Amino acid sequence: MSVKVTGFREWTTCKFFVVTKDGSRELSGGWTVGPRGNKLWYPLESAVPESKVAAFVITWRQGSLQIPAG
Repeated sequence: MSVKVTGFREWTTCKFFVVTKDGSRELSGGWTVGPRGNKLWYPLESAVPESKVAAFVITWRQGSLQIPAG
């Protein structure tokens, strides 16, 4: 799977979580947006089986964004 997220300012630190169907959050990784942030890839992994994924959450200092799975 790949996810494209835009609009973050340079040097924003983000964390990426997988939300399971029972509501728990599993941290998959994080990154700091560097120069030309819209041109970079930040590979992450999760041990959560696809059948148990309900959503994804990206957090940063000023907020969060939840993305439904599927």
